[in-house]
Amino acid sequence: MKLHLLSDIDRLLIADAPGWRSCHGSQLNAPAVQQILAERTDRERAVSHFAAVMVPYAGAASPVRSARLLAYDARSGAMAVAVTLADRTDYILSAPNYAERQYGPVTMAGRFGFLSVDTVSRPLKAYLLDGTRLEYEDLVCKIPRGRNTISVQAAEGRMYTLARPLPDNAHKVTDFLLANGTGHDIESIHNNTIRVRDYPATKGDAVTLLHGLSWPR
Repeated sequence: MKLHLLSDIDRLLIADAPGWRSCHGSQLNAPAVQQILAERTDRERAVSHFAAVMVPYAGAASPVRSARLLAYDARSGAMAVAVTLADRTDYILSAPNYAERQYGPVTMAGRFGFLSVDTVSRPLKAYLLDGTRLEYEDLVCKIPRGRNTISVQAAEGRMYTLARPLPDNAHKVTDFLLANGTGHDIESIHNNTIRVRDYPATKGDAVTLLHGLSWPR
């Protein structure tokens, strides 16, 4: 695996992580889990905004030719990374405060976006999550709203029962669910029920649905 650490740092440590293996079965004598620690000690830059590209690969060479931090706003934490491969360039965009910004050739109003273009800059794929607009040249992806918060009647097992029915097309635009600080991948949506994967539904007054839009060429 190759790691491209794109942010400015003062110190980088590679170490064996203690306590990440159990004392049972095959874990007893397993190799230590390695971890990478990046630090900033300068008070002017001591914020926890780091951008890194991790590239696992098989073979003699990494498929990633270059990775660069395209944009970074220290106040909000908004970032954009450009990753170049042999046949395309991928742009990964993140903005915790949703504000509309220009990230190199891409404009986004939202929290997360992705755009892939070929070697002559034609768009191949695009994705927008929890936002309203992603734009690149003539390509414009729009969602009326990035999220929707709905009251909950009940939570049992991996099922949420909502206080009101969802629109018929809700399953097409809703990608993830937030509840009590936990993010869930959605397995299915039907009428006023949502079944989630992996984690049990947590009880609370409301859930937030994160809407996404995918565009393939």
